Amino acid sequence: MKISKITKRLTVSYSLIIFTALAIIGSVVFFSVKASISNMAFSHLISSRVEKKRNVEEYFGTIRKQMLTMSENLMVVDAMKELNGAFNEIKEDSTISDSDIENMRNSLTDYYNGEFSPRLEEKSKNNNTSINSLIPAEKDVVISQFNYISSNINATGEKDNLNRSTDSSNYADLHSKYHPVFRSFLKEFMYYDIFLVDLESGHIVYSVFKEIDYGTSLLTGPYSNTNFAQAFIEAKNATTKDFVKLVDFEPYIPSYNAPASFISSPIYDGDEKIGVLIFQMPVDKINEVMTGNFGWQYDGFGESGETYIVSEDYKMRSISRFLVEDPDGYFSALREHQFSEDTIQLIKNYETTILLQEVRTTGVEKALAGETDNMVIADYREIDVLSSFAPLKIEDVNWVILSEIDYDEAMATMTTLTRVFLSLVIVILLICILISFRMAKRFTEPLLQLRKTVKQLSKGKLPNAVKTNQTDEIAATIHDMNTFVSKLKVAVDFSEKLGKGDFKAKYKNRQGKDAFAKSLLQLRGKLSLAEDERANKQKKDKDERWITEGIALFDNVIRQNNLDLTQLSKEVVSHVINRLQINQGSLFILEKEDDMSYMQLMATYAYDRHKFTENNKVAINQGLVGQCWAEKSEIILENVPSNYARITSGLGELSPSYVMLLPLIYNDQLFGVLEVAALRNLAPFEISYLKKICTVLASSISMVKANNTTNQLLQQSQHLAEQMRSQEEELRQNMEEMQATQEEMKRKEAEYISEIKELRSAKPDGLQA
Repeated sequence: MKISKITKRLTVSYSLIIFTALAIIGSVVFFSVKASISNMAFSHLISSRVEKKRNVEEYFGTIRKQMLTMSENLMVVDAMKELNGAFNEIKEDSTISDSDIENMRNSLTDYYNGEFSPRLEEKSKNNNTSINSLIPAEKDVVISQFNYISSNINATGEKDNLNRSTDSSNYADLHSKYHPVFRSFLKEFMYYDIFLVDLESGHIVYSVFKEIDYGTSLLTGPYSNTNFAQAFIEAKNATTKDFVKLVDFEPYIPSYNAPASFISSPIYDGDEKIGVLIFQMPVDKINEVMTGNFGWQYDGFGESGETYIVSEDYKMRSISRFLVEDPDGYFSALREHQFSEDTIQLIKNYETTILLQEVRTTGVEKALAGETDNMVIADYREIDVLSSFAPLKIEDVNWVILSEIDYDEAMATMTTLTRVFLSLVIVILLICILISFRMAKRFTEPLLQLRKTVKQLSKGKLPNAVKTNQTDEIAATIHDMNTFVSKLKVAVDFSEKLGKGDFKAKYKNRQGKDAFAKSLLQLRGKLSLAEDERANKQKKDKDERWITEGIALFDNVIRQNNLDLTQLSKEVVSHVINRLQINQGSLFILEKEDDMSYMQLMATYAYDRHKFTENNKVAINQGLVGQCWAEKSEIILENVPSNYARITSGLGELSPSYVMLLPLIYNDQLFGVLEVAALRNLAPFEISYLKKICTVLASSISMVKANNTTNQLLQQSQHLAEQMRSQEEELRQNMEEMQATQEEMKRKEAEYISEIKELRSAKPDGLQA
């Protein structure tokens, strides 16, 4: 609310007294000393920030060089090839039975549930990860994790002390060969872990530290959605040998959800990419660089100064000094500023502020925008600090660095001057209050009335108009308020009408460029449009349900009448006409006779028969049915000739105004034509229904015809078989008669021979000679 006269009188009165007193007492001395002390403090912060910035950038540059050197090292190339090959041999090891695998899996299950899960729960209280989903199922992963994790006699966190597992595999020999070298490199440069990953499968074929990600696939395994997998995929898809990819910190389950960052590079054997080398970044080493090995006071940071890193997610990427030196005070400060207890507990559990402490300060926002500057701001503890900030030039991440010290500590020498100055300010303010009291009193009455009006508005009430006899800016403001309340009443009345569904309501008292009225009218338009869209969607859903129900009922008619084509035709036509609630319908089915094709009328509904030929047959191109047959496409008539057909009803005889003919096509073959007629035009959803059932009907006609043909062939086959059985029986009888005749002839022949022998033996001797 703009009250210019009151603002001028009070501001001039206060300003003259305050600034006069300050100018007399010591403004020159105070501000000059303050500026000098501030400049000295900022100078130290700038030098510290520049030094830490250079150190951390050089450190990350060194890591990238180490990554490239290691990925090109011949020992690493040999280790990648040999360990990858040996890892792939594990699944082919036939000496390990299924029962052995099951025992190994049980051992891993005990480790995950008895060792890993309690530690994860202790660290990450609200973790929702299902431990069973992390337990590996693949044979090679089960064997590898069993040999180097669950059966590893070394304690958790010391699994890297095992050089060789107890099995006799080639992998165990190679592991004992390369593991000491990798472990020595890891300890020398303080990396958290080092990995070799198979290029094709994404399996981690080697890990120094042997956490539960060992052996799993970064493409298909439980950690395929982590920043670890992202680092692998980036290197896998790289097209140059000198590619290095750094991915920012994220909580990582195998490390008990502690912050983890990874850097990766492809491994080449000559010109062939064979794998990926990945380092898990050394959090302790980064903290050591940023904190000067925790020697803040030796670096001139006093009791409250520190340098830390923040990423683009406004979360720390290095540890907070206050967590290290005064954790109780640090946690108390967090609680005072409404930090959740879950976050505080996680910081306690992990003993770090990385990814947990949010720093959304002015310095961070400016540095993320690319600015390098120095200013007084409120830090992440909501304490005023001198802050020197700048963006970090570290490839692949958007980090910023801030060097800060508490304002009170940096400006401690100003304490005495500040107390004296504040004392003078208080005295001057009291004098100003006494002097201005009489001046302000004359303005309080209308302001109280205005305040009452505003208070009623804040409670959702519409007050009566405020009356005033003044003519200054307060009176103008009251008039504006009365006008505003009047418009609110109009808007409320308009809104109530909209709430009752009256989208044609008029908005009264609209004046000029009334943005409020314009927004309400736009709301009315949107509500009206939304109501239309809802009604249209409701109608569309209703039509789709009608079609779905209709097709289901049609399918039932088909199933109940799929043996007799005539009965099927009658039921189909009757069902369609009743479903659509129209007047007429007929069904023609394509038949062949003496190499001639024609459409045979199979069923009608309410049609007068004179419109068809005597034998109810239609040739191709004959009438609309023949035209539909020839063109194989639907025909719709909305202006039907008066002599086309007649509809007989209780109202007398009427001519249809709408006729539709649809071809019955299945597998690009036409089986007939369905014709319907009505006294009204069919709706689009009814036409859609007809088209869908025509396909089903064509399929059913095809099936019925095929069944009829099959039955005819079966009957012919049975008749032919019966004839063959009759002929076979007649032939058998003939054969028996012929056999009997042959036997009779043999018997007579034997008798004749016997008689001839007897006659020869009875002749006289002379005759014989």
